[in-house]
Amino acid sequence: MNYPKYLTVDHYLKLKDFEKITNASDLVKVINVITGLEEDEIKKLSKDDIDTLTDFVKNLLDNSVPKFWPVFEHKGITYGFNPISKMILGEWIDMDALSKDWQNNLHLLTATVYRPITKHNYKSWIWRTHYNIKVLTKDNTTSPFDVYEVEPYNADTVAERAELFKELPLEIAKGMLSFFLVFAVKHSETIQTSLLQTQEEKNIVIEGNQNLIQQLYQTTTVGS
Repeated sequence: MNYPKYLTVDHYLKLKDFEKITNASDLVKVINVITGLEEDEIKKLSKDDIDTLTDFVKNLLDNSVPKFWPVFEHKGITYGFNPISKMILGEWIDMDALSKDWQNNLHLLTATVYRPITKHNYKSWIWRTHYNIKVLTKDNTTSPFDVYEVEPYNADTVAERAELFKELPLEIAKGMLSFFLVFAVKHSETIQTSLLQTQEEKNIVIEGNQNLIQQLYQTTTVGS
């Protein structure tokens, strides 16, 4: 059987409605999506085979923990996460709209906020291989978003990139989503209160947001 090493974004999009396996038909569908085995073949499997597959699927789900990397390389192209502080209005509007139905739009969200890097200065950072992609790990001396620039936002290129990103490990897309949603809330709060704050109070907010970036980055990034 074709056992994958990890869950992909595409797996998630096809299985998002199966939060709980309540009957044998659900189980057959899940095994079909993850292994590629035809449903007729699955129905011929022994109980021991089904138990093995069930345990395998459970382990995949348990190991799909959100992990955030600001930079990764996929199929020869290096992509960088564009933080909210650098987003143009059109990009923010699209991300906000897509995030309202993130279960169906996870690949589009990922393709919107991760774009090809056009300029960088991360010589002291370290590349590592994670599943089928290369990820850039931090050097503990600089903010991850200060060492690269991504190509300008173009809504017309998102759909094509989103199809490629369906092959990404699910944990990367989920890590992106967690990171984005936290700062989307913080960003909205800042906008709502900024007109009423003194400059000193604004500086405190800015410093707090910078500290939050570092804390989240530390807790969601694997290794260094």
